Amino acid sequence: EIFLLMLIPGLDLLRVSITRLINKKNMFDGDRIHIHHILLDRFGYLNTILIVQTIIILPLLTSFFTKNILLSILLGIFLYLPILPIYLTSKINN
Repeated sequence: EIFLLMLIPGLDLLRVSITRLINKKNMFDGDRIHIHHILLDRFGYLNTILIVQTIIILPLLTSFFTKNILLSILLGIFLYLPILPIYLTSKINN
């Protein structure tokens, strides 16, 4: 369950790190390209909380009921993928 809980933030960290490397930016400089910043800018505070809780809680609930860790990981990735277009469109619009 701990792995599942850290899957989404870990994928976001990996995505942000790769983006900073490609853009030749300092890895430790602050910016607003983390997924929670993008969601906050796009949907507001309360909707972002709802989205993040859904993304994190659904895979955990799935693992509790199915006892299938692979299904839970796939569900977590599946729930993360729809957020990528939000990121891409926010980059295009800015």
